[in-house]
Amino acid sequence: MFKTKLRIEHIENTVLYRLTSPLVYVTWKGIERIVPKDFTTDGHSYPRLLRSIIGSPFASKNVEAAVYHDWLCVTKIVSRKEADSEYSHAMADLKTPVWKRKRNYLGVRIGAIGNWISGLWK
Repeated sequence: MFKTKLRIEHIENTVLYRLTSPLVYVTWKGIERIVPKDFTTDGHSYPRLLRSIIGSPFASKNVEAAVYHDWLCVTKIVSRKEADSEYSHAMADLKTPVWKRKRNYLGVRIGAIGNWISGLWK
């Protein structure tokens, strides 16, 4: 459950946004996590080509979950699989329809596979 509202500002000449205040989330396990002020995010991470169809990565009602997921992935305080699972739980807390949760979860899992494969070539 999110205990605070998402407050962000656009970073000029980028696709990124910066948190202007902390985003506090309590996991389904009862763990309080705080995404700090000044954390930068791209919101829902999907290709620019799809933005004309889906819309802005910040236009959805569950963008808090995407920001939280970005923070989990950047900080690596949990495994990528756990971060993706927490993303799904956060979307459920925001009353995201099941079909959208499944679509978004599948998207981040596919992204994780892509990141793993690209890591093999570094």
